[in-house]
Amino acid sequence: MGLGLLFGLLALVAAPVFVSLLLVVSLLKLVFLVLLLPLRIVAWIVGVGFHLAGSLLTIVLLAGLVLLMIVVGLVPLLPLALIVGLVYLLVRAGRPRPAPTPL
Repeated sequence: MGLGLLFGLLALVAAPVFVSLLLVVSLLKLVFLVLLLPLRIVAWIVGVGFHLAGSLLTIVLLAGLVLLMIVVGLVPLLPLALIVGLVYLLVRAGRPRPAPTPL
């Protein structure tokens, strides 16, 4: 019977202490949440900015890579383009020019 009485007395003493500590902890969490909220907002804005900058950098790098692939793919066609251009210039130069009309 003495052990049950001891546990009952412990519960009567510990319960108010536990509830008061629970209230103090909850109040401190709320206070720190309110105090640190502007910093959280700034951190969120900075995070969004870094995310957008990273996305923009990724887009620019991918576009540069695609352009490089296109240029590297077209380099073997350069001699063919030069030959076609030279033939065009030769054919254009060989055509007779129309006579100028007097005004």
